[in-house]
Amino acid sequence: MKVIVGVEALPKRIKEYLVSQLNYRPNIPRVYHISSLTGCLRKYYYRIMHPDESGFNLESSFHIFRGNIFDRALTSIFPVHQKNYVATKNGITISGTLDMIAHDEELNERILYDLKAPKSTIYLKKGTGRLNHKRQVLGYLCLAKVSGELTDISRCRVLSIADDVIIHEYMEDPLILDSFFWPRAFILEAGIRAKNSSFIHGPEESWECNKRFCPADVDFRIECTRVTVPPLVKLVVHIESEPLSEEEKEMKELLY
Repeated sequence: MKVIVGVEALPKRIKEYLVSQLNYRPNIPRVYHISSLTGCLRKYYYRIMHPDESGFNLESSFHIFRGNIFDRALTSIFPVHQKNYVATKNGITISGTLDMIAHDEELNERILYDLKAPKSTIYLKKGTGRLNHKRQVLGYLCLAKVSGELTDISRCRVLSIADDVIIHEYMEDPLILDSFFWPRAFILEAGIRAKNSSFIHGPEESWECNKRFCPADVDFRIECTRVTVPPLVKLVVHIESEPLSEEEKEMKELLY
């Protein structure tokens, strides 16, 4: 008997389909997505500026595709599901799509859910859950409220289903767009206008780094794994210490 393990064992046609399905989202100028803004900004930059070189690999494609199917199958049973909201400031748009709104019988209130299908829930059973998941679900609620909707909702949950079911619950943060998402969108826009990834300083969360996006910048990778100050702190140093291009001057006005 022969046993083959791993996504590479999938038939060639399935592998080609998986990759083709996950490189579909077009990059619309000045439109940035909540789910991507919570992750590494330099990775987001490369995916926008060099989409042919920085698409998802097969393993990532497989897990994202599995999660997307899971999302569609479960969220579609709720009246409010897969609803997109946007907010625009200074010509830049942040977009986000919530998974579902469910009614909690015990609390007698509606709750915004973000559904996750991780490889395992073992690491989620410790602590308060993933910070990027928390920011993502709170960002969706804030976007909805900026749009004048879901005003009755104050509670968000990240529902993770794999080998077990884990729910992390968070109360709304009405300031998260201004304190987290808008600054990151402006930083990313500045780097894209300048066509310079070094403008997007770290550190980011080191667990994200697969070393594909910063191959020539070893110092940046080291910085990501060692330092925990917010990325905006290094950006201030960069802006003040080097001559500003016209694009950077414009973005500085937006940021500060």
